[in-house]
Amino acid sequence: MDHRHICTYPRRVEPPEESQDSHAAPRPETPAPELTAALVERGLMDTRKLPWVAAHWLADGNGAAGLAEFAGLHGTEPELTNAWRCLLPELGVGLLDLPVGRTVMPWAAEQVHSGAATTAWLVQALWPDHDRPDEALDRVIYQLDIAVEYAGNLREEAASPAPARWRSLRQPTSQADLLKHANDIDDAIRRAVLALAEGDLEAAEDSLKVR
Repeated sequence: MDHRHICTYPRRVEPPEESQDSHAAPRPETPAPELTAALVERGLMDTRKLPWVAAHWLADGNGAAGLAEFAGLHGTEPELTNAWRCLLPELGVGLLDLPVGRTVMPWAAEQVHSGAATTAWLVQALWPDHDRPDEALDRVIYQLDIAVEYAGNLREEAASPAPARWRSLRQPTSQADLLKHANDIDDAIRRAVLALAEGDLEAAEDSLKVR
């Protein structure tokens, strides 16, 4: 199908000239087209930033058809979403076949591993999408959610008066034991997050079984 009459772009705005200052800070690494598409699908990237990302792809030598026009947009045009979806095939990204969750997984887990985000955020970012089920990934995210909640509950129990702990747990449990158990779960969560950042779902699931 010829998309030329569908995939139109608003008037291109010339970008500002690059600074010649050799001491200027290097620009941050730009996500690849596949990751960018997955982030957009998950609602983890502001679509207004897409022309900025496209401009970096252009500067890196990507010659995809329509990329220069898209990079010249402001990011607030009503046509932006349509233009983005038309650009994806030119970038070699098939949105229908893109494993969105698994594409986002290493990036999102690395945000947690580096301290830039919390595990609760990771669970939300990778929460199962029933329109794109992924049995293995979904299972790990459910387990991760349970582990995070359980560790938090243990700490709440440890902070409560001793009689309340006994009533809740139905047996005398010391504050030290509760905190140790919570710390053990936190260690398991950290190992699982690292495994996710490395793209190893099996190792992530094995880590969360040690509770």
